[in-house]
Amino acid sequence: MTVCIVTQSYPLHEGDIHGNFLPDFADALRQEGHRVLILTPEMRGGSPLPPSEAVRTFPWSGGEKRLGELKPYNPFDVLAVLSLLRRGTSALTALIRAERVDFCLAPWAIPGGVLCRRACARTGVPYAVWSLGTDVNVYGRMPVLRSIVRRVLRDADLLFANSRGLMRSVESLTGRIPGFMPTNRLLPKTDVPDLDLGSGRRHLLFVGRLEPVKGIDLLVQAVARLAAGGADLDLHVLGDGSMRKALERDVLAKGLQGRTFFKGFADAMTVAAYLKACDLLVIPSRSEGLPVVFHEAMQVGTPVAATDVGDLGDTIRAYGVGVLARSISVEGIAGAIAEALSKGRAALSERADEAWRGFDIRASAKTFSEAIRKRC
Repeated sequence: MTVCIVTQSYPLHEGDIHGNFLPDFADALRQEGHRVLILTPEMRGGSPLPPSEAVRTFPWSGGEKRLGELKPYNPFDVLAVLSLLRRGTSALTALIRAERVDFCLAPWAIPGGVLCRRACARTGVPYAVWSLGTDVNVYGRMPVLRSIVRRVLRDADLLFANSRGLMRSVESLTGRIPGFMPTNRLLPKTDVPDLDLGSGRRHLLFVGRLEPVKGIDLLVQAVARLAAGGADLDLHVLGDGSMRKALERDVLAKGLQGRTFFKGFADAMTVAAYLKACDLLVIPSRSEGLPVVFHEAMQVGTPVAATDVGDLGDTIRAYGVGVLARSISVEGIAGAIAEALSKGRAALSERADEAWRGFDIRASAKTFSEAIRKRC
């Protein structure tokens, strides 16, 4: 079959973390015997990755902004959303017809699911939605967007979600039970460089978008609290987003310059190197399913301090690979970090390999492949 993956989050530039599991998923689908195309809007900025015949882009007026960065009170951002929907629908419709696409898959109900619903209604091609957290946990709770998310999900031919908690949320929203398809990215195992981050200090790592939902502001404050108490910590931040400038000001105000390092977006090799070098990965999210970076940490054997959200809590408790914060707060995160560091990497990583193998992206590709073959 020819499958088209429709998403606004796909790595087009070096170090992109948005949708960074999708190339591995697409490769695994090809191993299942499918032809796979990617449709995504053009994103300006950064060093572009080598062009691929499988990746098709369409122009829109949003430039390098992600959907979550667009503000409904900004008229230019509203025009950008309308541009994305109009041009994306036209591009997908044309691609379906030109390439004889058999099935479309939208990771996230918004905006990919909206584009699939509109284009597939014109062409008669079935589509699936793969809910990944933000679409249901954020947009699905907003008064206007909730009805759009519900409509996109209800009209989809197949539904999937990447965590057990999210599966329950999708069922509550639609009355339909989605299939389980976890997300993760396969990190390089060889030639990973040894980073010299400096001896005598403990090193914390954050990997993700610098947005409120990811809780990076709570983490910076937690590090400041621990440092004030005498802890000798460095925080390494891989990722970027709308909060970066505010976070950098906060770091200066709290005297954390020289021990907090913003590295921007990072490729898989860099993420693997930092996970290998750091004592602890911190996931301070306010809302989450089961993030890709958790599985990346498990591949390297790096323990985790995390908030008890989504499937994180149950998974960490089941495998003993980290410490959970008692609350989604500065105090809770600081306490989890201190406890995890006191237990040590070796004690918390014994079942790390077991923890990620049950969520292999290749198993997700097989699940999807079997489902569309039955459907078609």
